[in-house]
Amino acid sequence: RHQGPTLADSELGATLRVDAFDDTDAEVLAYLHGAGLPIGAVVRVVAIGPRRSVFSIEGPTETIVLAREVAATIQATPVGRDEGPLD
Repeated sequence: RHQGPTLADSELGATLRVDAFDDTDAEVLAYLHGAGLPIGAVVRVVAIGPRRSVFSIEGPTETIVLAREVAATIQATPVGRDEGPLD
């Protein structure tokens, strides 16, 4: 397991690079891959639900909603606004 910040630790408006997936559930990994969130993808947090229960993430191809439990398994590093395709 990687140690570091996750999507669940992020704040609204944060731009992050996906570094690793800690989840080993094949269904979750297939969903993330199908949503266009590979390792190295640059994403932006566009909404956070009440009590940080859900996170809306704008990825390279679409915006997806992740439960906190899933967001907490996605290692992500903050990046500068000029480092990704979401500018």
